[in-house]
Amino acid sequence: MCGSTAAAILAPPGRQGAAIGLYGLALALPQMVLTPAAPALAATLTLPVIIACGALPVLALPFTRGLGRAVDARTMTPSPQQAAAAAPTTTVLRRILLPLATLLLVTSAGGAVLTFTPQFAGRPALAVTALFLFTATAAGARWVCGVLADRFAPRPLTCILLITACAGLALIAVSVRSDQHPLAGLPAGLVLLGAAYGGLQSITLVQALADAGAENRQTTSVAWNIGYDSGPGLGSLLLGLAAQVTTFSTGFTALSAAMALAAAVVVTAGNRPRNKPTAPTPDPADSADRDRHQSLSGQ
Repeated sequence: MCGSTAAAILAPPGRQGAAIGLYGLALALPQMVLTPAAPALAATLTLPVIIACGALPVLALPFTRGLGRAVDARTMTPSPQQAAAAAPTTTVLRRILLPLATLLLVTSAGGAVLTFTPQFAGRPALAVTALFLFTATAAGARWVCGVLADRFAPRPLTCILLITACAGLALIAVSVRSDQHPLAGLPAGLVLLGAAYGGLQSITLVQALADAGAENRQTTSVAWNIGYDSGPGLGSLLLGLAAQVTTFSTGFTALSAAMALAAAVVVTAGNRPRNKPTAPTPDPADSADRDRHQSLSGQ
């Protein structure tokens, strides 16, 4: 939560998307390297070494003081008017419901892939290659889509990425239907899904921050991170249940259909006129005082 908030605060004007994209790339690079290598590392290293690797983020503690000072320097104490403008949590959640739902859906699909690819890929070499392609594509997409978010409206980008995820999941569903996986089907599907998985993380964060307003940045960051952390677990649970009841292919087909439905919802929501905040009605007394001041100045 603190990282996404800091990226939004420290971003130069007009470059918030690029800053969020770089932040996402920094998060995704370790996943790109360690996820495909995890089975080999678990088989080679002892448990204490693995636990020690999990404590490596502690090495970043010396940098947190300087980061905190930089954030404080860019964060002004809100005035009473700004504090009053902060919306209730329920109002903020209504404003950002669509990007949050999109994030939850795509991270659910990504979590399902990260959890079960070693199981349905069949061959270990194919599983490692597929996971590397997925995580590498996701890492690059988080950065690229963050940059694009500064130049284009989020709705068309979201629709394109949802359709991409739909196509990728459909390819995966076809590939895991039998034990004889098409040579390019599974990796190609994971590349398409990885692009949507990484890209939508940046796009939804930029859109949520814009829809909620700067005065509601903290609430937005908390809600976005809850969706980001909840999605992988939810997707793994649902796909595991689908595999028990039916097949992996059926589960991925359902996820593909959900992506198509989400794309239609985004298009429909984008065509609805948004309620713009009405400008405050000027006080007649203030207008009279301003006219009197201008008259005296002219004399």
